[in-house]
Amino acid sequence: MSGGGRRIFAAACLMLVLAPASAKPDSVPWGDLTAFIPPVFATSCGQGTGTAQVRESCERLGIVCWDRPQLRMGDLGAICCAEAGCPFGGVLLVEIGINDEALRALDIDITYEADRCRALLERARELGMVIILARMREPPQAANEVELELLLSLAPWADLIITCCAMTGRATIDLLSGELGIPWIELAGPEDLDILFSQLFRQAT
Repeated sequence: MSGGGRRIFAAACLMLVLAPASAKPDSVPWGDLTAFIPPVFATSCGQGTGTAQVRESCERLGIVCWDRPQLRMGDLGAICCAEAGCPFGGVLLVEIGINDEALRALDIDITYEADRCRALLERARELGMVIILARMREPPQAANEVELELLLSLAPWADLIITCCAMTGRATIDLLSGELGIPWIELAGPEDLDILFSQLFRQAT
């Protein structure tokens, strides 16, 4: 694997492949991943529809999930403190996906979205939350350059990166993952999100 990143390929057999640059890939169980504690606060960076997949997966597994595509920094603090006290062990999941029609309808642009999400990530850190960056769209909607740039610009705040369906820019994500020491899980398909979440949130399911 090029770049030396901590990429983890996920498949429906409940196994992961962890592939450091200097080692032969080894299979490890998903259960070796650190358990995350709900609730999940899902928002979109770009007003895409990927947060719906996250919410539906959580609902199937009985994981509390707040799907708020336009979540703001102040809202995050207020909701978190009301739900579980500050700080607490919830998860902020930022799904990167650009929906031009939705952006126009809200009269916002991607610069606004990037600034909103950076503020959210900084607030999430202050609240002691785990941060996941995700990109869930399937081919043929290959990741465009702007989405890739968004993911890379937000990556320094992340504890985990999840991508789906062999998105473009994988070599770049691989390199950044290795440089920052952030685990990267690549799902074979969106249906594998249920399997992954059942392990990440295994204390709650």
